[in-house]
Amino acid sequence: MSLRRCFLPLCILAFMAVTASGQKFRLERLNVTVNEPVAIMAAPGDTTDRLFVVSRGPGRVYIIKDGVKLSQPFISVANDINSNGSGGLLGMAFHPNYNQNGRFYLSWATDTPEGDSVVAEFTVSATDPDVADPASRKDIFGPLPQTSQFHKAGDLAFGPGTLLYYSLGDGNPFGEPTDNRAQDPLDPRGSILRFDVDLPYPHIPPDNPFVGDPNGHDAIWAMGLRNPFRITVDRPSGDLYIADVGDSTWEEINFIPGGAPAPVNFGWRCMEGPDCPFNQPNFCEPCGHPGYSQAIYQYDHASGRGCSAIGGQVYRGDALPGMVGRYVFADFCAEHIWSFKTVGGIATDFRDHWVEMYPFKGTYNSPTCFGSDGAGELYAADYYGDELFKLVPWAPFVDLGNGLGGINGIPALTGDGTLQGSTPITLTVSNGPSFAQAVFVLGLQAIDVPFKGGLLVPEPFSVTPGLPLDGGGSLAIPGTWPPGIPPGFKVYFQYWIPDPAGPLGFSASNALAGMTP
Repeated sequence: MSLRRCFLPLCILAFMAVTASGQKFRLERLNVTVNEPVAIMAAPGDTTDRLFVVSRGPGRVYIIKDGVKLSQPFISVANDINSNGSGGLLGMAFHPNYNQNGRFYLSWATDTPEGDSVVAEFTVSATDPDVADPASRKDIFGPLPQTSQFHKAGDLAFGPGTLLYYSLGDGNPFGEPTDNRAQDPLDPRGSILRFDVDLPYPHIPPDNPFVGDPNGHDAIWAMGLRNPFRITVDRPSGDLYIADVGDSTWEEINFIPGGAPAPVNFGWRCMEGPDCPFNQPNFCEPCGHPGYSQAIYQYDHASGRGCSAIGGQVYRGDALPGMVGRYVFADFCAEHIWSFKTVGGIATDFRDHWVEMYPFKGTYNSPTCFGSDGAGELYAADYYGDELFKLVPWAPFVDLGNGLGGINGIPALTGDGTLQGSTPITLTVSNGPSFAQAVFVLGLQAIDVPFKGGLLVPEPFSVTPGLPLDGGGSLAIPGTWPPGIPPGFKVYFQYWIPDPAGPLGFSASNALAGMTP
């Protein structure tokens, strides 16, 4: 994947966002690549700087330690997977007491023609905490026979205690045959399954809704789902969030409150969002029947919001206080990050965090997952780019570097003002040559220039020539911002000065990126 509009010698690794409380963040790209990343996490109790990343097609889990990807995978199931269609290595979860027992869980599609579904337990090596013991495998569930290579889902997440949730797609190929297995309580496909991994095999909690019912599968916890590719449990509350990838019309974020009674039926394939496009009398209740639980949040494809909901995480870190308690999610087909806060089982204060990402659309354009490190800080993955990003606090100004300097040297441009409405922008220039007249250029887009001199802004909306530097000091740049610039929009600054000793007769400062509050 190519980054759009890399400028200067470095591609900028940041887009910025504003939360409801004014907390700003940006995405910082990690200096590693992982093929087809689909899950990111830390081991419980792990105080080291380690991230575990699931690599779908290769069938491996990699460790990123102190910012470096270890060359040896933590574990590989490459010889046992079918990565065609929706297959491959799909999910991972650590036992809540991993730091004592070393147990963790993987789900994948096996190397059968259609990729049967399996969940297995492994343990870490007794001698090396960065390597697992592949011989320790114990199957928790499956292999479950599949009839197509699609709709595997396959995510894993621990809820309260030692309860392990497993998302299983309906297994239908594209074109959606008329069978309605997600509404069949005897078929585990199209459901969220729940196991207690500390109970003996088959690890079925006695309060699962169909235990003892000959008309239902013991492992089913919730049903009526199409392809719940990513799920998450908010550990403080036990709330379960399920992002269900839709068919042709609606995408859903489904929700089960912690402690809620079961069973829960989310309606697929009788309902998709608020609609009933595939209603079948043999399987379905009337459209809108109260027995079908409605999504906590849903959006249709016609809105342009995307086509494949990617479930996220509830933020519980410290670095972004304005994001605490917000469910952060994305869509595989959209270049956005969204979030909302759940209050009383209702999604409130919905936010689109990427209105301001221009001009960096294309840098993070195939999101597959979010994950947290040991401190609760959030990470995101770009599937086709093989890239990982961290949500970090936004600094008021970011020095983009690489000014085109002459013999006098050109100082960096820094700022301490606000960027709002018609308020003048205050910029501070240190060690400026007293003879120079500065030309400041401000704009919304950064592009390369042939001599790599820094920033060139086409159609700038503010150009202020002739300000004397006088050896440095603060300069208020007058002018009115164009109407309609939204909060959180990134803008760029740079100044040029005449410099006979410079390569082209002038010199350029470092470029600076700022943002409207």
